[in-house]
Amino acid sequence: MRLDKYLWCLRLFKTRALASDICKKGKVFINNNTTLTSLIASSNDLNLTEKEAEYLKHNKTILMCNNPNWEPIEFIEDDIPKGIAINILEKSFLLNANTITSAF
Repeated sequence: MRLDKYLWCLRLFKTRALASDICKKGKVFINNNTTLTSLIASSNDLNLTEKEAEYLKHNKTILMCNNPNWEPIEFIEDDIPKGIAINILEKSFLLNANTITSAF
């Protein structure tokens, strides 16, 4: 996944354009190196604390709240929670997403 989209999906930026702008200005670092917007984010790029890494090593299921009205980030299709946020957890980080559905 493109880094700007990844940062936007994590709700670190209000819009994808803002996330892209920060990447282009060289203000995002992965493994102590500046990044490009087109960089693909993966679990290997995270700087986890020892405690966080240990937790994820033993807990492959993450509980997350799914907002059904926030497509394409989070939504419900055929009574199944879907979206970019769940895809990041499951495909990039190889975690299972247990979801609670709630419209904020």
